[in-house]
Amino acid sequence: MFIIILLQWVLSSKEINFPYPLGLTLLHMVFSSVLCFVLTKVVPVAVFFLGVAAGQLLLIMSVISFGVLVASYGEININWIGVYQMGGVVNW
Repeated sequence: MFIIILLQWVLSSKEINFPYPLGLTLLHMVFSSVLCFVLTKVVPVAVFFLGVAAGQLLLIMSVISFGVLVASYGEININWIGVYQMGGVVNW
């Protein structure tokens, strides 16, 4: 939402009036891609290290485990027709 408002301001304000919306979108996507690459390749375990540094590793791991438990609870009653259909997207 913030990006939409910011782009609207950049493209339509009288002070800036940037006339190239595709160029602005391209710059945004390049910046986002580079930042995501850096975050995933250089700093993928930042939450773990911050937890260790703060001494709250047990709390963090408990919250993550509880989230996995809640997400997995709905998968107990598996629908085998859905598994068969999902197998159709596998590229042999």
